Amino acid sequence: MRKSTSKKKIVASKWTKITQELPPEGTIVLTYNGLSYGLQCFENQEDFRQTYNENPTVTHWMSLPSPPELDK
Repeated sequence: MRKSTSKKKIVASKWTKITQELPPEGTIVLTYNGLSYGLQCFENQEDFRQTYNENPTVTHWMSLPSPPELDK
């Protein structure tokens, strides 16, 4: 396994409260419910479809990063 030698600080996206803003419909986002994290798809203006999360009561969401470019 390769070790990281970089001292670069990793900057994450900002958490957004669902009471302030909702993600676009059909978007998979990282969610938080006060206890655990999960990946969920926001299906409509009311519901998150559970992809992985034991407690589906979402309080915050964050967009996922773009996927890495693969070497060809």
